[in-house]
Amino acid sequence: MKLLLTSTGVINSEIINALQSTLDKPLSEVTVFFVPTAINQLEDSRQRLSEYKSQLSDLVKKTHTVDIAKEQKIEWIEKLNNSDLIYVSGGNPYYLLYWVRKSGLSDILSEALQTKAYFGISAGSMILGKQIPIEPKDFSLDYIDKNDPHKALGLVSFNIEPHFGSAEHPDLSDKNLKKMAKDYNPIYALGDQSALLIKDGEITIINEDGVKYYK
Repeated sequence: MKLLLTSTGVINSEIINALQSTLDKPLSEVTVFFVPTAINQLEDSRQRLSEYKSQLSDLVKKTHTVDIAKEQKIEWIEKLNNSDLIYVSGGNPYYLLYWVRKSGLSDILSEALQTKAYFGISAGSMILGKQIPIEPKDFSLDYIDKNDPHKALGLVSFNIEPHFGSAEHPDLSDKNLKKMAKDYNPIYALGDQSALLIKDGEITIINEDGVKYYK
């Protein structure tokens, strides 16, 4: 598998170069399967959609935008099959995880990632871990697995906490992350300028100063 897990996306040249390294063709020739579903519960969802789409619009050949909460699998499966990169946006990780499972995407994701790369932003990165290492908000409660609410897809053997060190997330302090890691270990805390590049199980940290590992 070739995965690029970020907090805020392709916002610097190092992350763009890392994204290119996951692909077998130039970015300008790439077709993207873009899943913006995680933004549906956000008040600024339209603005977020525009921002996330614009991150890749000037870099790639074509983008298929598919909200898996609103489109049936039969409607989007061909678009997925004909894409080179699966791009999953930030937003509500619990809501996203629910629809990744309910839509059937989770059933075929591992197989799809044998031939396609994956690019995650925030929630789109978090769902690949063993667990979602944050408590669900009130608006998430209808979308959690009551038996194991934090269980994620487990495609990587650690958990991801984005926006480490961001002024907008003062709760993600070193002290709080150490406490969090007692229940959800190990955790990679990712700064907004950083990323994890995973290629065939090997992890490369992009912009190491913004990343911390807790176990």
